[in-house]
Amino acid sequence: MLEAKEVVKSFDGFRALDSATLTVPKGTVYGLVGPNGAGKSTFLKILSGQLEPTNGEVAITPGQRLSFLQQDHFKYDAYTAPTAANFCWRALPFGRTPTPSGAWW
Repeated sequence: MLEAKEVVKSFDGFRALDSATLTVPKGTVYGLVGPNGAGKSTFLKILSGQLEPTNGEVAITPGQRLSFLQQDHFKYDAYTAPTAANFCWRALPFGRTPTPSGAWW
């Protein structure tokens, strides 16, 4: 399971995310939809470990993995979706170790 609790991300005083909360149970697929500037990319970067939240917590069940593809529309053209996802997965973001609860931060 992937869980985000009260995630906040601020850039120079601007809140790109304000208390975002999400639970994704094992075996499910979710999509984020919203207008430009809504914080979708920021939230996904936090979930994948590319950005640290200003506040809040992100956790993944130990032993589970998260796949992400960078926002580059042509980088993965030569791959099928499963191949690209397997190529890009990380068990935890960038070598960070989880807290006892499984949280990244």
